[in-house]
Amino acid sequence: MADLRPVFAVEPLDLGRSVHIGRRRDVLECYGGFDDAWYRDRHPDVEFLGCSALDHFLTFGGVLGRGINHEIPRLSSCPGLEAALFRRPIVSYCTSIMNRPNDVRGTLSANLGENRVHAERLEFVLVFLDEDLEMHRWVREEFASDLRSGYLRMIVDAPLSAWHFGRAKNVHRRFASGRVFSSLDGDNFVTEQETDQLLEIYQDFGESFIFHHFSGNWGDGSSGRVSSGMRLYEEIGYDETFLPRQYDELDFILSTLTQRPDLPLIRFNADNHGLSSVRSKTFIKKSGVKNRIVEIEPVVRRFPLNPKEGNYVDEDRLLGAMQSFNQFMCFAKNAGSAEVRSDYIRMSYKARQSLVDIAPREGLFEMIFGRENLPPRDLALRPHDVCTFSCVKNDELFLPTMYSHYKSIGVRYMFFVDDGSSKPIRETLPHGDVFVVRPRAGAFVTSKTLWLEALMNVVLEEGRWALTVDADELVDLPPPYASLSGLVEDLERRGRDFIPGLLVDMLPADLGSGLDGLQRSESFDDALNHYAFVTDEPLDAYLSTPSVRWAFGPFARLSWTFDVRYHAFGTFDSLRKIPLSRVRAKRHLNQGFHTLHYTDDTPDPDSGIWEGEHVLPIRHFKLLKLFSEAERARTIAQVASTTTSQYHARTTENIRRIFGDDSAAQIERLMSLPRRPYADGFLKSIRPDEFLEAEMSTAAATT
Repeated sequence: MADLRPVFAVEPLDLGRSVHIGRRRDVLECYGGFDDAWYRDRHPDVEFLGCSALDHFLTFGGVLGRGINHEIPRLSSCPGLEAALFRRPIVSYCTSIMNRPNDVRGTLSANLGENRVHAERLEFVLVFLDEDLEMHRWVREEFASDLRSGYLRMIVDAPLSAWHFGRAKNVHRRFASGRVFSSLDGDNFVTEQETDQLLEIYQDFGESFIFHHFSGNWGDGSSGRVSSGMRLYEEIGYDETFLPRQYDELDFILSTLTQRPDLPLIRFNADNHGLSSVRSKTFIKKSGVKNRIVEIEPVVRRFPLNPKEGNYVDEDRLLGAMQSFNQFMCFAKNAGSAEVRSDYIRMSYKARQSLVDIAPREGLFEMIFGRENLPPRDLALRPHDVCTFSCVKNDELFLPTMYSHYKSIGVRYMFFVDDGSSKPIRETLPHGDVFVVRPRAGAFVTSKTLWLEALMNVVLEEGRWALTVDADELVDLPPPYASLSGLVEDLERRGRDFIPGLLVDMLPADLGSGLDGLQRSESFDDALNHYAFVTDEPLDAYLSTPSVRWAFGPFARLSWTFDVRYHAFGTFDSLRKIPLSRVRAKRHLNQGFHTLHYTDDTPDPDSGIWEGEHVLPIRHFKLLKLFSEAERARTIAQVASTTTSQYHARTTENIRRIFGDDSAAQIERLMSLPRRPYADGFLKSIRPDEFLEAEMSTAAATT
């Protein structure tokens, strides 16, 4: 007869136990598996709660003692299953495996045997992230009794397309059920003495500690071993935005220390304790990390199956570049102030440039986007074809107009890095000449140009032309050019391999009926069809501003004339861009596309870029967001914290000043500026070396 007791029995339901066994569904497989139909037929309350039969058992039924199939109708009829489901280990030794069968064969039996004296207080959680069916079967057959008891647990999870340390380590958040998380690589051994020590630490500190098992010798397998309270691991854990390898465990440690200043760091008494490099010590000092350090003596341990030389990172330039980049990402996100954060963001730019220089092109792409997302190889680009490369997030408002515009001036293909848009770009731009990838590593503030260069370098051969633009930027062609291919052909004849652009914020003519459709993607560029044109003499304070001097030098009046955001809000945002350039080795993009950087002996472009014959006018529609409360709120949310903003400190402050104040007052300031219609064609014919003097004279005479 079915068990019709109410879900909430006379005794209160222990939801803590429910959460616990919810992580142990793998145990059921060792006892014949869960029979969904049988359970649903026997327990009608499954339908009442509207969940799956298995979820019902793991949340309610198991705690109430219900069975899993007709052979085990009640948990009490199978004490082994009941004990395995409800055992509460102290330590979860967590190992993730991907195509490393020899590691498992070499260490698993030894680790289980060595620590069997502590079996009731331990679980070894082995998660396979591959499709090695032979190895899965071997574990089930060789360790059947340990699997049935719950001392060993084996989970086959969704395979990773490529190894990623942070993702592989974090999968245990869904499975580990101990009070202490302890990372154990597949080739690591763990001795009884090490477990004794870890249990003693738990006895002394409970779950409030983080312990680095590093012996002081790089390459001996101990640097990656970290233990902490389970909740710390669940809440902080490993950073999945990191590149696939290097500095992951130290980031976990530093992130935990900065977020929990009351927490002790436990480590061995050794000269090298993992955070003793100059970089790490400098970061700790700058960020004011002052957690209590508890040093303990090392115990008997066993070397891993695959030890490395102590200088293995120094010997591998790619590993070294990955380590530097991940390290600076760690320091930037954990910095105690906006100033320190900005310093480490700048350092990350140097590291990412080295990474692009060192890594094989396809290898870097696969590391960031995955091999399965490689663009097609048969794009059949013609000699002077131009492709666009953009990094976007939730820019569906701009994308249709952006696509139409760039196709109209001859762009062959458009490539997008989608940084987590809510609406997939493919839905907005379902065109065959649009390619979209999503990054699996990196964060916008440190990785925008890493993403773009990794994509660009697998699409374009050296010498090809790339147009790098944001979604709210429309680059126009100067006369007499009708297409980008004609422009770049002429640039090549002149020996030029890039051309500067002038960023011009677009404004409405007035606040009349044209603004009714301002937020419709098919009309915003018609509504914002004017630009500011200031003829007053530039202020010395403006001309002497470092960003203006760097970007424009003696051509600073060019910036002054069109600088909407300075004249309306008092902010300094560089109007200089280099949007169109040729791909070449050792040349790198700037985060805001304001310049080009080089890692050979080539100097970065200076203000001499304005001495050429042509400049690309770039219509910029960022201020469109000021006319929408929803867009304004979303923009402000991106810079809510100076330590988590996706922009530099100065850009963050500028966005706050523009979009954070009263929108009506800000719009009034904009509309008070002298404006000219873009349709007059003046901007398309800009020549920095001559137009200002003539135009200013004409303007003065008119006045």
